[in-house]
Amino acid sequence: MQKIVIRMAIALLFVPLTFAYSGDRCCVASDEAGNGAEAAILKKKISGIELMVPGSGARTPLQLTPTGTRGGAKFTADFTITAVTILCPNWANADSDMVFYLYKWDTDYDTTIAAKPVWTDFETGKGYQDNGMLDFEIRDGVAPAGTYLWLLEGVNSTPGFWAESQAKVGDDPNVVFFYQGKPTSDSIVSSVYGYKKDAGQAEDGGESPDVGIWYCPYYFTSPYDLWEEPYGSATRIEYRPLCSNTPGDFRKYDATDPEVIDFHLQQIADAKIDFLLFELSPGGLGGYRLSGWCEQNVKNAREVCKRIKVWNDNEQKTWKIKYAIAGGCHPDVWDNKPGFAAGLCMEGPARDVFDTFVNNPEYGGADNYYHLNGLPLLVFWGWPDSVSNHWANYGGDKTFGNRFALRPASDCQYGQYGWNISASGPVIHSEVEVVSPGWGHYGRAVPPYVYRRNGDFYRECWERILKRPLPQIVMVVTFNDYWENTAVWTADTESLTDADKWHEKDGRPNPSMYWDMTKEYIHRMRSEYARE
Repeated sequence: MQKIVIRMAIALLFVPLTFAYSGDRCCVASDEAGNGAEAAILKKKISGIELMVPGSGARTPLQLTPTGTRGGAKFTADFTITAVTILCPNWANADSDMVFYLYKWDTDYDTTIAAKPVWTDFETGKGYQDNGMLDFEIRDGVAPAGTYLWLLEGVNSTPGFWAESQAKVGDDPNVVFFYQGKPTSDSIVSSVYGYKKDAGQAEDGGESPDVGIWYCPYYFTSPYDLWEEPYGSATRIEYRPLCSNTPGDFRKYDATDPEVIDFHLQQIADAKIDFLLFELSPGGLGGYRLSGWCEQNVKNAREVCKRIKVWNDNEQKTWKIKYAIAGGCHPDVWDNKPGFAAGLCMEGPARDVFDTFVNNPEYGGADNYYHLNGLPLLVFWGWPDSVSNHWANYGGDKTFGNRFALRPASDCQYGQYGWNISASGPVIHSEVEVVSPGWGHYGRAVPPYVYRRNGDFYRECWERILKRPLPQIVMVVTFNDYWENTAVWTADTESLTDADKWHEKDGRPNPSMYWDMTKEYIHRMRSEYARE
């Protein structure tokens, strides 16, 4: 079964990528009894077709009034359509209501809507979350390949959708967006999903999407105790993670402790996670922001790299782990100097990473560094458009940056590898999708706190990804960030005062609940999802 994704438009924070991905994805499925019996390996292909990319215009919420105001898009799909996803505001009115229609296109707009729709959804648009990505699912088989028009119609209160002005035409020049019955130059933030059935032949040697996890090497107890005296504006760390196989060994640790590192690597291998993404965005790379904790953070990461080499060199360790680096290209890194080029702050760290990480034999060289589409992956946190704008328009030397697959991380928007997820959950994308258990602090208003909801938010993140065409990479944010409350690794959280404690819905503490879910969903993705 060939899964296809059409992107019709995206949020203003989208970072355009310079690739069109189409690759095989295979995995081995367990039998229904869950006994691990090998099932057929199904060939799957995933494609992303960009119909719109953002220009210089603004994002605007367009309201669908209860008087029957409609908005939507005409599009062509060469696959069976199973869902349309749309980013929808409601201006904080929880009683907002709208109806979704899918029509087979016929001649023009008026002729099309005069016919009976092939699909109608009265439920998904009722009482939805403000700025939520709504999945309007379409029964399999009712919308085969062809040209269609989807419409949303206002019913009650203040439903609507997000649009962007001056968007650029992508891969399909024939897409047309409509508002109030007329074509509009505003591009609606939406996506269309479906599949193509092919021969479905068995194929050896394939693999499911890779799983990466952000890993924070922040922590130390000497020369001072970072757990008690955090860096900068960070709060005191109130988590106590499990640090060994000894039951109840919840405590502070040093990120350079080889026994703790090896314990982490064992858990990561057991979960079948492919690579760590080191969180080095505060600074310390390429000669930038070398003082204090930032420089120590990079040194700590190097110690973990050494242990990764030891792990991978051990023939008894059958699951091999790679790593990649996330650096920073934000004003704090270059000390907020006026007029400083962010591209310069990307080239310097790129050279540092290339010389002292990727090609460092002490860390296993390039074999142990994670590659994306044939190039080592290097992520930059700082700006949503750090790659598409700051790097693309940088006029200086790009020798080392161009040796990497450069990718952005900011706020988990389209094509980003992190960092702070929003309450609307994962943004669907053909290369990378982010899952996270929550984000932020009770006491910090911007960006808004994302509640864990006793694990429900994390479950919803994974479920959203698993019921759609799989990306190349699923990124988990994070293994162990105890400052911004995104950790999933087992921890005692009973002392937390600024974020949700890890409790089941009946109030019982469960230190391993998020790690258990992580392993469960990775297993599902690598097995059951491939079944037809």
